[in-house]
Amino acid sequence: MKLFYSATTPEVAVLATREEYRALTEALRTPGQARMHASQEGNPEPYAAFLQGIVVTCGGEERVSVIVNPECSTLEFRGCGASLAMLAVNVASFGAEADMDSHSHEEYYEGHFYLEKDSLPVVFELH
Repeated sequence: MKLFYSATTPEVAVLATREEYRALTEALRTPGQARMHASQEGNPEPYAAFLQGIVVTCGGEERVSVIVNPECSTLEFRGCGASLAMLAVNVASFGAEADMDSHSHEEYYEGHFYLEKDSLPVVFELH
């Protein structure tokens, strides 16, 4: 798995295999906190940098906030179990059914039922 980030736009991309999307799905369904590490090999272009990993925190907030923690260089998904479970369904479906080298966008729109307004847009890419 590789995680790409550009703070100026701001954009986040997750490049992962089917197996890695299954692991992310499980992390999104885990009570408490789950962590995943990401590779930083190669060149992050056209993005500005790689992120070191993913942190999923279940609890508290009603909807999912997707943020980048610049101090830890991590992509973080925070929200209640029900909202994280809805995101997990989308990630699982994409990871299992998408064609190779395809992508899917997860981003807030007015009235979104599981993403917080301040969430960063994420592009999931199957590799």
